[in-house]
Amino acid sequence: MWGQNKPVVLSYGRQRSRWSLPPWLVLLILGAAAGAAGVIYVQEKHLPPRLSAAASTELRNAYDQADAERRQLKADLEATTQKLQAAQAEGKKLGDDLAAGRSGTEKLRQDLDFAVDALPPDPRGGSVEVRAGRLQRKGAGRPTRWR
Repeated sequence: MWGQNKPVVLSYGRQRSRWSLPPWLVLLILGAAAGAAGVIYVQEKHLPPRLSAAASTELRNAYDQADAERRQLKADLEATTQKLQAAQAEGKKLGDDLAAGRSGTEKLRQDLDFAVDALPPDPRGGSVEVRAGRLQRKGAGRPTRWR
């Protein structure tokens, strides 16, 4: 025991040469290669084709132009909507004024019909009768003559 110096060998499996790769590294490299091959296969066979740089630039310009037109049309729509609302409000106001004018006119027409009915008939008779009367407004100094 005291005179023998033998090396102690610890073996954890099979012996390998100095330049061989560990199995975990081989599996890692194979997995990365299989993943890259899968991505390329899916891109080529199942996804739409990729755009070239010129096509991508053209598509971007078309999108920017369409977006600018959309914004312009939205502003035009808002302006037209405001004009429409103003025109509708003005039309409602004019309609209310017309209704008020018609009701006033109808009242005046009824008053005139009442006044004509109150006038005495033409004493001469005939096909054309002329009625005459003297009307005076309350509080007014001048008489108004109706025929």
